[in-house]
Amino acid sequence: GHDRTWYWRGWHIRYIYLRPQSPEHNLTPLLLVHGFGASSGHWRHNLVHWSQQHPVYALDLLGFGRSQKAGAPYTPLFFAELLADFWQTFLQRPAILVGNSLGSLVGLITAHRYPDRIKGLVLVNLPDASVLSAASTPASSRPNPLLSWVKRWGTSGLTAIFTSPLVINPLLAIVRSPGVLYPALKNAYADPLRVDEELKALIREPALEPHAALALRCLTRTMGQIAPNDRARSILPTLQIPLLLIWGKNDRLVPPFLASRCAALNPRLQLVELDQAGHCPQDECSDRVNAIVLDWINQTFPVTPVPSLHF
Repeated sequence: GHDRTWYWRGWHIRYIYLRPQSPEHNLTPLLLVHGFGASSGHWRHNLVHWSQQHPVYALDLLGFGRSQKAGAPYTPLFFAELLADFWQTFLQRPAILVGNSLGSLVGLITAHRYPDRIKGLVLVNLPDASVLSAASTPASSRPNPLLSWVKRWGTSGLTAIFTSPLVINPLLAIVRSPGVLYPALKNAYADPLRVDEELKALIREPALEPHAALALRCLTRTMGQIAPNDRARSILPTLQIPLLLIWGKNDRLVPPFLASRCAALNPRLQLVELDQAGHCPQDECSDRVNAIVLDWINQTFPVTPVPSLHF
């Protein structure tokens, strides 16, 4: 596709754009959002296939892939704002957002905060344990305010210690070494043979950039800051758009039993569970995922043929 650069709030963002191969007009654009530690390249086996029918955009979130490694206030809401501005700049018509892992969580928040911009969501697993929580907490079991304050400040102190340069920089050097990174990467796949050299390079090369440690420190400090209203348990029941949730039955990073909990929160959500698939089925079993996504889109958002003019 076309590899491009976009400047957002002074930072450079890399993205890929593929023109649709179909002659139809007014096709719905697809916006693809990768997971934590990945990049737009993680959609390598999906981009061309989906672009046969749709314009496709895949971007590297700030701090990941070939986008700038910046000292920024990274949170899922921060990334949702990035997507909303990307939509305003390039799409300007309702899109279908396709996310994997962190990208699913960011997509969920984007659809919640900017409902006029997202007409459908495809979530490839969803890393949010809030779906296990009770709908409400009895008053008798609510935490003591003083204990909550102590816990919050204690956690902040530990976070500051473990995300300091003295800790993060040596840790990053260990994690990005092939002997540690590649076995960990294989844990995300049901079939470790699917972790090929191209995938290893996609994951490892961004971690070698000069400011990768700075971005990792900021990500570690703030990524867990999610407001209760931006949690999956709060958002899923309120969404009025079609939802497709794809989950690998061999996902070792986000437990597959969460899938049914998500599906129970919204009757519009269609759940597809895949055998012999791990945390990244869009890459591991792309043929199945490509067909599932396009079939769902075609059934949910049928395109009215544009009549030809004869003179």
